[in-house]
Amino acid sequence: MTKPVHMAAELLYAEVCHLPLQQRGQANRVYRGLREAIISGAIPPGVRLVYGDLASGYKVGRPIVSAALNGLAREGLVRRELMRVAGMVLVQGPTHDGS
Repeated sequence: MTKPVHMAAELLYAEVCHLPLQQRGQANRVYRGLREAIISGAIPPGVRLVYGDLASGYKVGRPIVSAALNGLAREGLVRRELMRVAGMVLVQGPTHDGS
């Protein structure tokens, strides 16, 4: 079983301040959903997350997905990579506490 990552499951103000209030809540919902899926292993390390697919799946816009992924990158759960296809991140998985 994966050890939990010890961080608050909420985006920082700087990650959502550019979004309208309603979209800030949506960004936190997407962030928490993706965070839990990564920590639980439902989304394993090495998977490429595509902004457009995530936006479609969560029924939100790309700016909301971007804010959520910024929070996950801050925690080290995803890593942005320079790729030919823009709008993708690579899942790293939990790394805190030796997991």
